[in-house]
Amino acid sequence: MNKLPKCLSDYLLRLEIYDFAMRLHEIGMGCRRMSRAIMEVYNRQVSERTINEWISKQHCPLGNAIGFRKCPELGYVVSGWLGDGDKIYRYNNGHRQYILRLRVTDYDFAKEWGRAAAIVTGKPQPYKPFPIKEDYSKKFGYKRRWGVCFSNVLLFQILSVAKENPWTAYELLELYNYPEATLSGFFDAEGWVTNAPSVFAEHTNYDLLLMMQELANKIGIHSKIYKRKKNKCWKQGYILAIYRKDSVVNFYQKVNFKIRRKRMKLAEVLKNSKWI
Repeated sequence: MNKLPKCLSDYLLRLEIYDFAMRLHEIGMGCRRMSRAIMEVYNRQVSERTINEWISKQHCPLGNAIGFRKCPELGYVVSGWLGDGDKIYRYNNGHRQYILRLRVTDYDFAKEWGRAAAIVTGKPQPYKPFPIKEDYSKKFGYKRRWGVCFSNVLLFQILSVAKENPWTAYELLELYNYPEATLSGFFDAEGWVTNAPSVFAEHTNYDLLLMMQELANKIGIHSKIYKRKKNKCWKQGYILAIYRKDSVVNFYQKVNFKIRRKRMKLAEVLKNSKWI
C-alpha cells in the first residue's frame, strides 16, 4: 500500500491510541498509569484529564470520526461513493465539516445508500435523499437527480486517498470481508445489464476495477477487464465484464442490484435465457 498522507496517518494513530486506552480501562488501569503506558508505547503525551474525558464519553479524540462500524453496509457505502460520490469540505459557524455526498438519478439507490450510511455511523434514522435543484435539467431533458450526504471526518480522509488509490480503502476498511455488499454498491453506481445476458461496470480508475475483480473472485464470479474505445473527448475508461453463465448466475444470487430497474432487468434476461 502506498504511503499515507500525514493528515490521515495522524488520524489513524489518534484512533489507535484511543482504542489502546479503552482496552487498558477495561482491565482496570487508572488514568495515570494509562497516560504512562501511552507514552511508553506510542511516545505521545496524553493527559490524565483527557483520558478521563474519553472514559466518561465527554470527549472523543476524533469527534465523529470514530462513529463508524466495519460491517457489510460499510462496503456498500464506500463502493457506491467511489463510483458516484464527491466530497464537500466547508466551514459552518466556525466548525469544519467533512461531508461525503452521493448524487444519482435513481431514488432507490440514494435511499439505500443513505440507509447503509446510517448503519455505518450509528445514526438511528436513515439519511434521507433530497431532490437536487437543477434549472437546466428540464431544458436538456436530463433525469431528476437525488442527493444524500453525511459527515464523518475519518471516512472523509480515507476515501479522499482511496479516490486515487482504492486499495487504501480495501486494506484500512477491510472490504475483503464484505465482497457481496461492496460489489453491490459499485454495480449500483456504475453497472448495467445486457440481453446476452452479461453484467458490466465502467470506470476510468483501472485499480478500482481490479479491486472489484478481486472481490468477485472471492465469491466465485469470473470477470474480465478491457479498455473502452477512446476518443479525444473522453478519459481512458475500462470495463469490467461478467459474462460466463455460472458467474452471471452467481452475481444474481450473491450480489445483485439494489436499484429496482437494474435488478428486474437482470432477472428478466436470466429467465429469458433459461439460466434460472
